[in-house]
Amino acid sequence: MSLKRKNLTISEKLNVIEFASTHSQRDVADRFGISVGAVNNILKKKQEIQMACEENCNPQMKRVRLSSHCEVNDLIWQWFVTARSKNIPISGPILQAKGIDFAEQLGIPFKASNGWLEKFRSRYNIAFKTLCGESASVDPGTVDTWKQQLHTIIGGYSPEDISIVMKQVSTIRFCQLSLL
Repeated sequence: MSLKRKNLTISEKLNVIEFASTHSQRDVADRFGISVGAVNNILKKKQEIQMACEENCNPQMKRVRLSSHCEVNDLIWQWFVTARSKNIPISGPILQAKGIDFAEQLGIPFKASNGWLEKFRSRYNIAFKTLCGESASVDPGTVDTWKQQLHTIIGGYSPEDISIVMKQVSTIRFCQLSLL
C-alpha cells in the first residue's frame, strides 16, 4: 500500500523526532501517517530541524530553506532582536532600510523588496504588533540621543520648511484615516 505524500510542518517533525526516541521507525511512520523512508529522512535532518526551531523559525513552515543573502539576513535578525529588546518599535520599511545598509557595508548586491520582507518575516516568525504600555516605553537614553541628533538632521532647514512638511504629513494621515 502506498501512502499519499504528506508534508509535515517543522513542529510536526519535532514531534516525530521526539516520538522516535522511544519507538521504532515503523511505529512512528504509522502514528504520523508517513513512510518509513520519510521518518528516516527526518531523523537524518534532526540537527537542522532542531536548530531551525532554536533560531525562532516559524513552526508552521514545511521546509527550512536558506535565502540567497544569509549574511544580510543574519545581521538584520541580530539587529532586530537587539532593537526589540530595547522596546524600539520596528516596521517593515525600517527593516528594509536596515537591510540595504547592511548589504552596502558588506558590498553585496541586495534589493529589500516587499517579497523579501514577507519571506524574512515568515522565516523568523515576526509579527509587527503595536508596543504599548510602560513596559514598551523606549529607553530614556535613546530619546536623549535622538533629541541631540534631531538638531543636526534638521539644522539646514528653516522652521517654515519643517512646519510645511509637518502639515503635509498631518493631512496625509487624516486622509488615510478617513478612507478607513
